Amino acid sequence: MDPKTLWAYNSVPVPRSENEQQITSKYSFYIIRNIADNAGIRASYRAWKLFTTTQRKFKNLENSLNKFTDEQMFFIGNAFVSKK
Repeated sequence: MDPKTLWAYNSVPVPRSENEQQITSKYSFYIIRNIADNAGIRASYRAWKLFTTTQRKFKNLENSLNKFTDEQMFFIGNAFVSKK
């Protein structure tokens, strides 16, 4: 296991019953995934900010989207999921 994420496992309280053990076992995996997702978002946001320092980031948007800032549009675009 990566030592950088070991603290997440160590911070989870020790379960007292079998039911708590099952819940802890099931959901402790999500802690690591959420940490990884957060790090990915932060890295992509920093790269996006660096790339777009000299130009308007979002051009020719529909009128309904012009009310959002460029930073808000970054996160809206990141959260968007399409079903094909």
